[in-house]
Amino acid sequence: MRLLLLLSALQGPGSGPVLIANTTVVDVQNGLAVSGRSILVRDGRIVEVGPAGGATPPGTRIIDGQGKYLIPGLWDMHVHAAFPQLDQLFLPLLLANGVTGVREMWSQLSWIDASRARVRRGELAGPRIYGAGNLVDGVPPIWPGSMGVAGPDEGRRAVDSLTRHGAGFIKVYRRLAPETYRAIAAEAATIEPARFLGAADSMGTGALGKVADLVLLDANPLESIRNTARIAAVISGGRVYQRPALDSLLAAGRERARSAAGR
Repeated sequence: MRLLLLLSALQGPGSGPVLIANTTVVDVQNGLAVSGRSILVRDGRIVEVGPAGGATPPGTRIIDGQGKYLIPGLWDMHVHAAFPQLDQLFLPLLLANGVTGVREMWSQLSWIDASRARVRRGELAGPRIYGAGNLVDGVPPIWPGSMGVAGPDEGRRAVDSLTRHGAGFIKVYRRLAPETYRAIAAEAATIEPARFLGAADSMGTGALGKVADLVLLDANPLESIRNTARIAAVISGGRVYQRPALDSLLAAGRERARSAAGR
């Protein structure tokens, strides 16, 4: 039964539109809760936001949002999860707790790409991933696998290399000389803001046209932040995970943890 629930949760986003009907939308920018709203999601985007009771397109999957609260998906801004084998342990648990986006603070870019591709294909339940790739440090670097740079020119080349290969941001470490750090910061400042501004333009609120990374809660998070843990459903990457599927992800995580501890 658990396997069937998990497989149903991992079906692709092409299964048709989803309507979250008659819910309270939490406006996180202004700290308001707007009741009696319905949100239509199609192809991973919010395509309609309006009063409850409107027309529903044929073939729409309806989630009853009455008495519940809809918030944008949560973000974990510092994880180390996009690694071979580790991704299947941590990424589903993050999603099951309402985290639809993460910053991977140190991993090989090829590993980040592999984890991201598995999530996109529906092979692995998990959040969207923004990754730094290798750390940029002085010489010798503290951590093996870091990019050790000696001087501003090498620092700028490291930034260019990382961004060219898909790094979403640059993570520096503490052995950098001050002048090298300043050169890296200046180089990154000309490249990275557009990536982050592009993400902010498409995520972070439940507004029309935004990416539909959403969490449906059983209680009002404006009354207590603890209510963000009372999750009824998660929508991420065009996929809907209701409470039974989320419980299956958590149970699978516990089984993997017990298995790993027994080795």
